[in-house]
Amino acid sequence: MSIRRWLVVAMLHLDVDPHELTDCAPECLLRRIPRSAVIAFDELNTKIQTDETIAVHEVIGIDKLHIERFPYGPFLSHAVL
Repeated sequence: MSIRRWLVVAMLHLDVDPHELTDCAPECLLRRIPRSAVIAFDELNTKIQTDETIAVHEVIGIDKLHIERFPYGPFLSHAVL
């Protein structure tokens, strides 16, 4: 993935199910995400789709995130870096 040098990612919404594709986004964009940026997830920590959780754990490190659930959706969550 070609990233422009001027690109800064303030919000990253991960909504890709196959593991190979899901880990590309944070891996490719991690250096472009500043502190206080938001990462939104649509299926983190679900039994139905585990790819998103695995990718976050392997690429970002799930232990480095403070993840909060949205009150209006059982699977929607976000983390502020």
